[in-house]
Amino acid sequence: MNQNRGIFDGILIEKSLLELKELWQKQVTQLVQEEKNITSLPDKLHVQLTNYVSQKTYEEYRSRADVACADLVIVTKRDDGHWGVLLSKRGSGKSFARSWWIYGGSIPSYSSIPDFIAKRSEEESGVKATPVLLLGVYRTCAPDFVGSSVNLCYLGIASWSEVERVAGVDKDHDCIGCFTAGDIEELKRNEEVHWYPLHVASRALEIVS
Repeated sequence: MNQNRGIFDGILIEKSLLELKELWQKQVTQLVQEEKNITSLPDKLHVQLTNYVSQKTYEEYRSRADVACADLVIVTKRDDGHWGVLLSKRGSGKSFARSWWIYGGSIPSYSSIPDFIAKRSEEESGVKATPVLLLGVYRTCAPDFVGSSVNLCYLGIASWSEVERVAGVDKDHDCIGCFTAGDIEELKRNEEVHWYPLHVASRALEIVS
């Protein structure tokens, strides 16, 4: 297989998606306004559109088709010399409730995936991290939410000084921690944790260590 051709095609696809984004937003805006009689919509329509769909309609869709997600595993070298992974515990009432999790979510239509996960991870953790490589593509589901997902998972690196200075949680998470490889293995022995974030966390630590 010609690896350069594959990379080039990917760039072309991403570029065409971004060029079509404005047209898509105009078309969906018109459809939503006609359906819901809404006179104005938020600028970030590609993120907010599901707010205008009934829960029943959304769950019916999710039960029939996978959603495409992208996640970022943030690693940092702590001041004790050990590499760690940032994980945040999901809040009650959220999907994957009370599980330690990485950062990301469903990919907004026509958006740049690296830009999306960089922004989303900062919103969820407070920490700026740049995606540097694709860890893998995974398929998973939540025990407390309808539907399954295909997840593109990326590795991102943040400075420890940045983590110490700004790390925190948003409204969907209860707490945040920095876990070493030993900590991850300890978490794996807890039956309440989900396999996916711990698997990619271990993989990320193997790569940077």
